[in-house]
Amino acid sequence: MEQKVFSEVLNDLITICDEIDSNIARKAGLNKSYLCKMKKGLMLPPDCSVLEKLMEAMNLNDEDSGKLYRAYMRGKLSDELKRTEKALHKIFTLTYPQTICNNNISERTSLPENGSLITGKENVRRAFMHIMHGTDKAKLIFFADNQEIFEWLQLVYRSKDIKVISDILLYLNENTKTCAENIEALAEIIPCVITGNVNVRSCKIDISRYYSDFPAFPIMVKGDKGMLIIEKDLNSAVCFTDKDVKRKYENFFDEKFFNAQVMTKNFMNISEFVGKALELFKREKNSALCDFYILKRNPCVFIEKNPTFMKELICDKSVDCAFFEEYMKWLSENTVEPVKQFYSIFSKKGLKEFMEDDIYYEYNKYVDRSIPKQLRYETFSQLINDSERGQAVSVHIAEDYFFGDCRHGANIWSDGKMILILNFEDGYRILFINENSIIKSIIDLFNFYKKIDKKRCKSYALKIMKEYKEKYCK
Repeated sequence: MEQKVFSEVLNDLITICDEIDSNIARKAGLNKSYLCKMKKGLMLPPDCSVLEKLMEAMNLNDEDSGKLYRAYMRGKLSDELKRTEKALHKIFTLTYPQTICNNNISERTSLPENGSLITGKENVRRAFMHIMHGTDKAKLIFFADNQEIFEWLQLVYRSKDIKVISDILLYLNENTKTCAENIEALAEIIPCVITGNVNVRSCKIDISRYYSDFPAFPIMVKGDKGMLIIEKDLNSAVCFTDKDVKRKYENFFDEKFFNAQVMTKNFMNISEFVGKALELFKREKNSALCDFYILKRNPCVFIEKNPTFMKELICDKSVDCAFFEEYMKWLSENTVEPVKQFYSIFSKKGLKEFMEDDIYYEYNKYVDRSIPKQLRYETFSQLINDSERGQAVSVHIAEDYFFGDCRHGANIWSDGKMILILNFEDGYRILFINENSIIKSIIDLFNFYKKIDKKRCKSYALKIMKEYKEKYCK
């Protein structure tokens, strides 16, 4: 659903509050003509202090204030940051892909003759699906800006009839002004990666320049049955089935993949992750300190590094029963020495659940045991105290929209690494992301929030948290 712009939300709320424009303008200390321009969508409040005055003048409740605030923030975002926010929202609201029965996969009984031209997007799609169907391993090369090829790939990994392991080389855009394109690509490819059958490598190029230098057939797909070289718009492709031709291209694929970096790695259990983590997070001895971001709908209770606290959270129902103990021990060891500043970012709705729900799971009942209220209150108080004392801990509240209703979480290091913990009904998936441009997009968005609205960042979060502390943490 398309979200309303600021002027639309403002007009709706003015109608509801049943106040005339002149009274609202007077109470907010604004010129009436200025308010009229905001209502017509000709301008936004210059800063959040004016927005707060508007909210007070209309006597808005928390829900309506939140609607106006969200519309204001969306209006302030550049197109680039809007794309980043939308892609992040897509990641944080991801549900596990449901399998489908694709009866169209085998419509084409065989690929055309070697060197044949395939025309028409639907025919190209069928040839793509045919190559992926019945293939044990496939290799693909495509670009971050081609959203439709991601849809085809998702169709492959949602199909219960296709069991193929794919190595993908994803060309990301090296243009720093279009980093959002790269995080959009990540959001599209995650549903495939979490199946455990997709490995992604990446390298950065100037995509627009590449297309001008190599305009024809930049997308490549190779499987056991043959190979497709596909045009950018997916309307035509050349098919190769000859073994000698495929062998020549094999060297081309191997060279490209060898020179690319690992972008994503999926872990089906925490033991596998911890075993590989030191290698993935290897840093140079003289590396500069980085910032660490925890993005999660609920306030992260694991900022507390007390070993006794960790033991309280050992899960006993999951097949991987040491999830919390092992992961948090590893996380603690790797987020202290290399980190200069912690940022804990969560939603107001998530905070309310954390403080008020009688039964609360950090992830879900299949992964961890419920966390008692008293334990939540104790760690919550410690989080506030650390933040107030400026002990390299900063708390912030993001929009409820940003996280949705899922309890996925992200741990982000500003030097270009990220861990996604995706919480699904049957358990969790751990996804390692290694790509500077994607991390930069996320941090740019967060820094914009801080810049445009300092009041609603640290001080606003602490104000709300203290209210909960006074109410519950006796």
